[in-house]
Amino acid sequence: DIPGYITPSPQTKTLKSGGMLLFNGKYKRFLSRGTIEVRTNLKTATFNVSSNTENYQGPGLVWRQNKVPAGEYTITFDDVPGYITPQSQTETLETGETITFNGQYLLAAGTIEVRTNLASATFALNSDTASYSGSGLSWRQTGAPIGEYKIIFETAEGYIAPPSQISTLTPGETISFYGEYVK
Repeated sequence: DIPGYITPSPQTKTLKSGGMLLFNGKYKRFLSRGTIEVRTNLKTATFNVSSNTENYQGPGLVWRQNKVPAGEYTITFDDVPGYITPQSQTETLETGETITFNGQYLLAAGTIEVRTNLASATFALNSDTASYSGSGLSWRQTGAPIGEYKIIFETAEGYIAPPSQISTLTPGETISFYGEYVK
């Protein structure tokens, strides 16, 4: 056996008196190859997969590259506006195997809910990236940008307004504010 090569199949021949035998064997270079697969949750996602010698780029929900040299590969996901980008990942591709990278983009938004005990209540919500105003017993805002929000409850005739509150909205989560108006 020669490392890195496929050994030719054994051969059997019969030697006749006064004759000569010739054996031909062709060693073939062994190419260690595998498959890389990438899965994301966004059609608009793009990414780069690279090793010390290879570099591939791809888009979309499912991407596949066959006959890739074995070795260590790292994927870097590109930014998509309005989403939190998945972290880079590194995997080792072995001969004949498939490695799969999964990139889940998280919506960089969440939901804000406000409840009060007064139908005539009014309030303002502010962050570095958004401002909202609302009123009533129950109010809800979906798709709000992530960040720290401060709510200011406005005065209502005959009532003492609740104190301001601060809460941080994280991706995909809901924050709730409650304002208790006192007579």
